[in-house]
Amino acid sequence: MAKEFKLKNGDSELIVSPDGGALVAFNYFGFNYLAEKFNGNFIESGQGQILLPWPNRIKGGVYEYLGTQYQLPINEVAHNNAIHGLLRWDKFYEESITEDSLKLKSFLVAQQGYPFELEVSLSYNLTSSGFKVTTEVINKSLMAVQSRPNLGNHPINANFPGSRPHSDSCYLAVQVRSLISRGHACIHYGLSLGGAVGNIHQDQSPNLAGGYW
Repeated sequence: MAKEFKLKNGDSELIVSPDGGALVAFNYFGFNYLAEKFNGNFIESGQGQILLPWPNRIKGGVYEYLGTQYQLPINEVAHNNAIHGLLRWDKFYEESITEDSLKLKSFLVAQQGYPFELEVSLSYNLTSSGFKVTTEVINKSLMAVQSRPNLGNHPINANFPGSRPHSDSCYLAVQVRSLISRGHACIHYGLSLGGAVGNIHQDQSPNLAGGYW
């Protein structure tokens, strides 16, 4: 793994990896609230990594934009999907750092399947009791038609003091305007609720505490 960046503010400490901007640890009064897993130099669970220019999966890696069809590389071979964008495993480079703040930068170059160029900055600010991550994306493409990238971050797996509750004991209730459910080959599909706010309840789901992402 590349050099990690450590921020400190009082009893809070945040450790950031340059690999996709992943969060390695958030220590508060000596307890690490992040459950990151590493396999040698490989970040296994994608803790907070930036997912750009698309989060989740594109079936077959094929998409159409303004009448032109593009083919992305397949990097989830088992399901024939292009997954989680093109920056997740790229190195971000230090632009500025203080004791409690950090700014990283990377460039997504135009390439086969995505002929657009993006400049991406990640800013981390640590307080005495938490942290904030801000993402800035600037479209640098010289093409007459510019892209409209989608942005996400990989879900964070958390530790809890004492015994961590098992996912089967969790209950989730959320008010939403649209519902996304996972279909065949882990492709997510949107279902509009017609602009109305609906109540979605999920009980005893193995996905609540670190499922398939």
